[in-house]
Amino acid sequence: MATTNPIGGVFWRMVAAELRKLLSRPSGVVMLVISALLPILVFGLAKLVEGGGVNMNANGQPVASLFSLDGPKLLGYMLTARNFFVLPLFLVMVSAQLVAEERANFTLRALLALPNARWRVLLAKYTALLTLAAISIAGSLGVGGPLCFLFVDGPQTLVAWQGVAFGWVASLASDAGLIALTLLISTFSSSVAGVLVGVILGLMADLAIRGLLQIAGMLKLFPTDQLAALMPGRALAAWEGYADGWDPWAFLGLGLLTLGCLAVATFRFQREDVL
Repeated sequence: MATTNPIGGVFWRMVAAELRKLLSRPSGVVMLVISALLPILVFGLAKLVEGGGVNMNANGQPVASLFSLDGPKLLGYMLTARNFFVLPLFLVMVSAQLVAEERANFTLRALLALPNARWRVLLAKYTALLTLAAISIAGSLGVGGPLCFLFVDGPQTLVAWQGVAFGWVASLASDAGLIALTLLISTFSSSVAGVLVGVILGLMADLAIRGLLQIAGMLKLFPTDQLAALMPGRALAAWEGYADGWDPWAFLGLGLLTLGCLAVATFRFQREDVL
């Protein structure tokens, strides 16, 4: 007896359609352009500081004399620049556009009225957004990798390259969590701005709670390290482990965040009104 594959050709056509929507919008294009330009900017600034072009002092010494540069370290700076506010903000924006904005202009209602499982609609949007994030990372690496490998002197060990490479891979996992969180919040809103504010306020509250946990840990009220690592903000920053050591608890928190947000968002999608 023949069986129907729930993730088949129709699903991948849905993903392709969602990805085309993302790439046809200014926000998606600007996100990819910034992804490609940021490594060039970081490379230029690093070379400027290294060459003494920036006249700054630290503890009475020129910054250039304290600044050592090698390929893996510079690629790590590029990773940090990519994940610092601007590109995550664009990722939240494009994610919100696929749900909240489409709800506002009734595109989502028409999409959910089609004879298709709603969880597949959400999964197609999620897969398209994750693909866009992967393209963004590939663009940054495609520009920054050769710059770091070919035009930067200094020690370049295989272990160092592997560490920062894992950081870029972990960055995609963090993007997956941020997309899932944004899709969940988008199921409660018809405004992209509302989703942006919701994500920012949520992460600010998370930061405050982690601060309280840190204080509780310093006072030895109860063990807080693992609990703090499971918080969404720390989980979304799991990629930072390439520089200061990987924290398995942060990746556990990231997995729980991603799967939990997708599960609740799917439940919300199932109850979406199409009338």
